[in-house]
Amino acid sequence: MANQRPGLLDIGPPRRSTRRRWSYLAAFIGIMFILSLLIHPTTNSYAKSAYDTVKGKVTGGISSSSGTHSSDSAASKTNTRPDTSKPTRHPINDGSDTIPNIAHFVYGLKDPNADLHFNFFHYLSAYSAWYHAKVHTLYLHTNAGEEALRRARSGEMGKWTKAIFDLPGFKVNYVEAPTHANNGVKIAFMAGVSDFMRVDGMLDIGGFYIDFDVFVLRDLSPLRKSGFRAIAGRQMGPNYNSGTFMAAPNSLFIKNWQHLMQTKYDGTWERHSTIGMREVATALVPIPGEMLVLDQDAFAPLGWDENQSVEIFAPHNGTEPLLKTLGWKPGMDGEVGDGPLALDLPVFVEGDESDRPFWARDWSASYLLHAFQIERSSGWHVDGFDHLTPKYALDRQSNAARAVYPIVRDMYYRGLVKITDRHDEP
Repeated sequence: MANQRPGLLDIGPPRRSTRRRWSYLAAFIGIMFILSLLIHPTTNSYAKSAYDTVKGKVTGGISSSSGTHSSDSAASKTNTRPDTSKPTRHPINDGSDTIPNIAHFVYGLKDPNADLHFNFFHYLSAYSAWYHAKVHTLYLHTNAGEEALRRARSGEMGKWTKAIFDLPGFKVNYVEAPTHANNGVKIAFMAGVSDFMRVDGMLDIGGFYIDFDVFVLRDLSPLRKSGFRAIAGRQMGPNYNSGTFMAAPNSLFIKNWQHLMQTKYDGTWERHSTIGMREVATALVPIPGEMLVLDQDAFAPLGWDENQSVEIFAPHNGTEPLLKTLGWKPGMDGEVGDGPLALDLPVFVEGDESDRPFWARDWSASYLLHAFQIERSSGWHVDGFDHLTPKYALDRQSNAARAVYPIVRDMYYRGLVKITDRHDEP
């Protein structure tokens, strides 16, 4: 027996107890089972089942090849997978740009030959995508005609319009402005037209979309590289914010939302947009890696009612304006940041308790700031605030100003803005 060669079950010395041998065998089998799961992941049946369930819920049987409703039940059973990547069990954070680093904006015109005109806050929004997100391309999806685009590029429409067109990587993409949804209902508002245009412009390209009253506050690469093919954020109330979203090219999210818009549009403000977006996103969440929904703080931390408009825009006069603490007054040197007499504007770190007065909001949990009512479209007035200007931002007396200060500071030192620039510079 001393010279016996151990077999598969003879683990360890010949005189080791039978119970211990079986425990080693059980451990060996367990390890092999885990390895088999890694080599042959059991995701196919689960993922396909989840996809089939969601597909029927949000598309009503839409065919992936034709984009139309299927009346043949047999055909709908065999044509259940669209031309997108196969879902996996978990999102894969492998450092790849699942969502490309491309910013999308929309500006629809009732008359394609009308003026394409932007104010400072429009430029600030686009510049924030270039500054914080470091995008390589910014798309403006518009139905503006060639003559309107020529006037915008030339500077005839003012400083801020030309500044947007001069941004690195800026491109214009012509998108038709629809008048009716596919269900025959007339699109009643230009905001609704913009909703249709944004999904049409985003579908094939992918990236992130923001309204012009949204400002990027942080690098978005952790979200883009998370492995999720679409990302949405909650807003005040039960729905999702349709003015901010992210998606990979040809994502199920954009495809299904586009289809819902065309079939469910009813002429109201939200059915096709914030409500429809929530329905599609909620249905896609069960498919691994397809949809991530973030809390309200991420994209739209404050809402659009009067109290929250005051919270974001109202200056706090008990806090001394930053420019005053630096000794600057209108008419003094230092108005331009790329000259020898430029002001020494300090750098502030978001989240630093020592730099936050009692009224100030901590923006460190927010990737984007949707600044609703920046044009005060609901009619109420915020004392001390008329328009967002470079001076308003650099004084840091309001929550909005503190949020965008780093962006305007960079503009200042690049010579892109003057402290006394107006919101609508000619």
